[in-house]
Amino acid sequence: VYPLLRLISPIYFKNITIEPGYYLLTPREHQGEWYMLFKQNGVVKHIIPVYERGYTPEMFYDKHIPKPKLTGAQKIHTPVQTYLEVNDLENYFVSIVIYYGSHKYSTLFRTVKL
Repeated sequence: VYPLLRLISPIYFKNITIEPGYYLLTPREHQGEWYMLFKQNGVVKHIIPVYERGYTPEMFYDKHIPKPKLTGAQKIHTPVQTYLEVNDLENYFVSIVIYYGSHKYSTLFRTVKL
């Protein structure tokens, strides 16, 4: 139930190059700090620090995600709601924000290598 990101060009974080492909994005806490795990085929490929962790606004998922029609059995096993937002910023930066449950996790990357 984590968001899946498809990259069609590489992105960069410091000296880390994240190559094009499909990545399952998983937020995790380690020693009081939050990180975003980029997983491929169940294997962690990259660990990127989250620069901001905040709360998901109230009614956010109702505004951004359509409600599917669920059967009785599906209503019992409701998964955590997720939403992925990718924004192209100025000066060759891109922001990836993941809304997972009641929190949002923000990361920042470059689109050109330094």
